[in-house]
Amino acid sequence: MRLFFVLVFLPILFAVGPNKIVEERLRQLGYVSGSELPTSTEGVVVHKDGTYPGVNLVISPPGQHAYLMDMQGQILHEWYGLRTKGWWRRAILHPNGDLVVICDHHKGIVKVDRHSEVIWSRTGQIHHHILPGADGGLVALMVEDKAKDENDFIVTYDALGQITSRVSLKQAVTKALGTEKRDELLDGSDEYFHTNSIQPLDGKCGFPVGHFLISMRSISLIAVVDPEIPTLTHWWDLGTRQHDAQLLPSCEVLFFDNDWKPGKHSRLVRFDSRTGEVQYEVSVPYTHGGGNVQMLPNGNLVTAITSKGIALELNPDGEVLWEWHSPWRAGDNVANLWHVERVPRPEWLKD
Repeated sequence: MRLFFVLVFLPILFAVGPNKIVEERLRQLGYVSGSELPTSTEGVVVHKDGTYPGVNLVISPPGQHAYLMDMQGQILHEWYGLRTKGWWRRAILHPNGDLVVICDHHKGIVKVDRHSEVIWSRTGQIHHHILPGADGGLVALMVEDKAKDENDFIVTYDALGQITSRVSLKQAVTKALGTEKRDELLDGSDEYFHTNSIQPLDGKCGFPVGHFLISMRSISLIAVVDPEIPTLTHWWDLGTRQHDAQLLPSCEVLFFDNDWKPGKHSRLVRFDSRTGEVQYEVSVPYTHGGGNVQMLPNGNLVTAITSKGIALELNPDGEVLWEWHSPWRAGDNVANLWHVERVPRPEWLKD
């Protein structure tokens, strides 16, 4: 199929003359990720009363694109990139429309304005997650090359995208658990540690300012990292190959539990960080990889079912109030839906 595409469409491309956008999108088709066939529907299939107001920040291949989408599934704004390799995975949206984006796979980060003009870009093996840090900076995850004894790092950046600190998670896990327990949890995995979420902590719920909450997929642990030693001060094994752990103001930790099995579903889970007791869980369609979840101010949850290309909003009773199916494809499969986040409608967005 890919050979047919190249033989048929590349002559057409060059016949019509140079077109950088088309060339870039063709080049990136080889990196588009998708593993499941699409559903029979596209767009919004459920929309009930009780959804939280706002618009949706959506990131999905093909190529380097991020979108603002309304609750009817209409695209209101698009950012795109041409100057870095890889596809976009996770983003931070600033009130003025600037967007800071991870360029997967391990290509770096880029900041663009709302017109998609590059403000700065940095190469590096950044992956999975970024969040705002201190003084306008960033907190991100970085991995070293496997040939150098692969290791995950917590990395902080200043407002101009310059690295200000780097913390070894291999050292932190080994310090807390010991080499034998660490290797037992890895169970032959060829990656340290597939860390997939990072959250700087602010001193609440008994966790000191400057510590970080992380999720490590390969060893199915959620943990708090003291970056100074470094070590883990707390850890929980309540999920399996989970993603997107986050400490809530209630002192509960919310996360996307990918490999929860009964009926072959994933689930969304909240547990009390002080006791480790699960307070809430709800089943969602299964995705082996990816998955993100967001707690909204009214108690609803927004989640991306990555491999199925589906976004949901659920009320606290687990009822689906809003469901959207991606129209984007990776070959015959639906493209992975990497990120969905409900955000306030920006003032600069045209009506």
